[in-house]
Amino acid sequence: MNLKRGTKGAAVSQLKAKLNVLGAGLSDAAQNAGVFGPRVEQAVKQFQRSRGLLVDGIVGPKTSAELDLAVATALENAKKSSEGKPVPAPSKSEYFGAPWVGANIDLLGRDEFDPLLNARYVPEWKKVGLPGYKTLVGTKHAWCAIRVSADKRKVGVDVKGLNAGARSLSTYGRKCPFWFGAELDIKHAGGGRHAATFLYWIDEKKKLCATLDGNRSNRFGVNVTDLSGRGDTLVTGPRWPNNFPDGELVSKSEVLARYPFLKVGGSSAGGSTR
Repeated sequence: MNLKRGTKGAAVSQLKAKLNVLGAGLSDAAQNAGVFGPRVEQAVKQFQRSRGLLVDGIVGPKTSAELDLAVATALENAKKSSEGKPVPAPSKSEYFGAPWVGANIDLLGRDEFDPLLNARYVPEWKKVGLPGYKTLVGTKHAWCAIRVSADKRKVGVDVKGLNAGARSLSTYGRKCPFWFGAELDIKHAGGGRHAATFLYWIDEKKKLCATLDGNRSNRFGVNVTDLSGRGDTLVTGPRWPNNFPDGELVSKSEVLARYPFLKVGGSSAGGSTR
């Protein structure tokens, strides 16, 4: 049976649960229980768009099969992550040509005390020349820059020139437009630097954007970053790896349609991590 807007029943509740595994954030309580409403339809369309299916908001056999596959993959990756096992890296074609954005995205939302986050990123300290650093917590160098190099290393991107300092992002690779996945070296008004990954403009005129950050409020997350100069200033402009295909200029709506967990404050693509 096809599920579409207006359908009611247990099958719709099951559909919502599957979409929520992928980050849809749908309610199935009170008056929404078992109801295929406009938000469910939008989530279905977003999923269809992300999988190259006919975008009609109707869950037929093809959409259902693709959804089951996506959920199984997300749950398996979440299981591997919880067990400390490696999670497959995304292909070069994923994440709008910036696969490093998804390299460790299963840990999105975790804080720097989290043992799995430490297990994934602490080895990068040694690789950038700081073998004495055994944790993400309480180190002289913040871990925002090693998050960038670790993510790139995982998907096979050249990390030559990157180190534990955010300043290294101002000479890394080549200058580029504000492509999804471009790296930013940010200077704080009060001093200090921060490494972040550009995702999308929230308000381009006001220079408000969403960035993927390590060590922002001591966690790995998606945050609002103000590049207007009132607080933070972008040094040298966005940067892109040398000898890597050009990225893409995409809007907030395009990003969230394909990767809804990249909303500000979002959490792992495999479900809540905490």
